[in-house]
Amino acid sequence: MITGSDRPGDVAIRARRTRLGFYLIGLGLVAFAALALAATVLRAPRHSGTIEVAGQLVQLRVGLIPDPPKTGPIPVQITLTDSSGSPVAAEEVIVRYSMTRQEAQETRALPGASAGIFQAQVRFADVGSGWIEVVIRLGRSEGRLRLPVEVRPNI
Repeated sequence: MITGSDRPGDVAIRARRTRLGFYLIGLGLVAFAALALAATVLRAPRHSGTIEVAGQLVQLRVGLIPDPPKTGPIPVQITLTDSSGSPVAAEEVIVRYSMTRQEAQETRALPGASAGIFQAQVRFADVGSGWIEVVIRLGRSEGRLRLPVEVRPNI
């Protein structure tokens, strides 16, 4: 609003300051969203590890979609590689999973999808802390790795 004491230059300065304020607010919101996304990515669970089976070090990676998992059926993919990154052909890959506060556990055998990759669907019924244990059989040897998971609601 222009009053009698306002000079024409004062109105233009106030308009520029108002636009600058809106730009700074927008920039702040974008920066906040970027930091929140970065924090989420950095906190993302790491579902991998190395185990020794039949005298061979096997690098194991568990892929969950979505990650972190939600209640209901979700695909799981186990990738097995040796120390050079080459696929490992296991005779059998089994996944056991459950919630931490439950005694009962589910077991799934994972068929091979391709060299070193095994896939199946698992089903988490509850929200909260749980675990996935991967059992690998190479010949007569067996190796296992248990990894924690945090199951979120499927909304």
